[in-house]
Amino acid sequence: MNISKRTGLHLSLSIIVFYWLYELFVIKQNGITDGNFSSLVVRIIINKVIHLTVIVLLLKIEKDRWGDMGFRLKNWRKQFLTGIFIGFTMFLLFNIGLTSILNSIFPVPATSKNILTYFSEPRNLYIWLAIGIFGGGVVEEVVRIFMLTRFQKKFGHAGLYFALVFSSFLFGAGHLYQGIGSAISTGISGLILGYLFIRRNSAIEIITIHAFSDVLAILAAFQLASHHNF
Repeated sequence: MNISKRTGLHLSLSIIVFYWLYELFVIKQNGITDGNFSSLVVRIIINKVIHLTVIVLLLKIEKDRWGDMGFRLKNWRKQFLTGIFIGFTMFLLFNIGLTSILNSIFPVPATSKNILTYFSEPRNLYIWLAIGIFGGGVVEEVVRIFMLTRFQKKFGHAGLYFALVFSSFLFGAGHLYQGIGSAISTGISGLILGYLFIRRNSAIEIITIHAFSDVLAILAAFQLASHHNF
């Protein structure tokens, strides 16, 4: 079946809007529920694989290329090192700085403390690192880039910045189970990641930023969990 690029774009936009509604009214009500570590990992893997598969298929339908989403191998080392530096800076500013300040203002729910139980076993470290790098850094940023570029293609700058703000709001809302402070901090960090992509058009950079920041956050969570008895 031969689908035109315009029809493919409309299909992508429809799926994005459906995804937003689903995230807003279904997923965000649940967060991370109690359960064993294995079932949590399986849910995360299935979720990320589905996200990535859908985007690959939609790009194929639209006859679009990864290069059109900012994936450039030229000067990849510079993009990677820049991402490492910005990722470290954002970890300090948001995970340690802003989140700590906001959590002192807004009460942290008990569920946020319970999440540390998933980081209490040292043998789980490498699994979490893989999730942070692939699930957080790669998949979440590919999803962000896909949404931004689809709205830009259809609605220009107005659509681009609408997608940036709304997707960042959802990104923050997805962390409400960690408390209002974490949700606000995460939403702002998502806004900055999206803006950096708009300004620099480098997928490698923002993937590295997100992945490296997640790696540092995971290491910090294991360190914090080691000082608690579960």
